[in-house]
Amino acid sequence: MKDLKLRSAKLFDKEKTYEWANDPLVRKFSFNNDPVSFENHLKWFMERLNSNHCAYYILEIEENAVGSIRFDIEKNTAKINYLIDPEFTGKGLGTRILKEGIDRLRSEKPSVRIIYGFVIKGNLASIKIFEKLGFKMVLENGSSLKFEKEIK
Repeated sequence: MKDLKLRSAKLFDKEKTYEWANDPLVRKFSFNNDPVSFENHLKWFMERLNSNHCAYYILEIEENAVGSIRFDIEKNTAKINYLIDPEFTGKGLGTRILKEGIDRLRSEKPSVRIIYGFVIKGNLASIKIFEKLGFKMVLENGSSLKFEKEIK
């Protein structure tokens, strides 16, 4: 795919990320299915942008935002949250955003050694992506699976 790049999230991304947060497909595979108010989203978004414990990136194709990936960092571990704009699913972008996000995290936060993410059991696309990138399923808890990988 041409002109694909991963950049740091910026304040002007607040509307697009809000739109994604409330998309029915995104809500379906979220652990909290309730709609998000703009006020709550903005507070959450600003906290992430201003945190030293968060690496938050936007994937763009030809300068159009098509997905986001966030790493919430605690000591030497990072929890992954990512999504692809529902208009762009099925194009291999989930694999790309995860791979490029991990590479960027490695270079910007070299102290992180373990990365993990939780997936709803019905989200087969995310399960396949984690497995393809060498993550191991380490926990099954109700409707969720935890995938983990050591990075060097």
